[in-house]
Amino acid sequence: MSRTTIDDKANTDIALKAAVDREKRREFADWLKSGGLPELNPTSTPSEGQSRFR
Repeated sequence: MSRTTIDDKANTDIALKAAVDREKRREFADWLKSGGLPELNPTSTPSEGQSRFR
């Protein structure tokens, strides 16, 4: 394998990881906005399907 091929693969891997990380952060932010942690917001109630562990 040539050095250029190795560098291209590394750059592709880094770009793919960055894209996956961005998507995970977006999904997490959406989850929080939808009431993902109701105990931090006492005015909210758990969504259907969510349970409180107490």
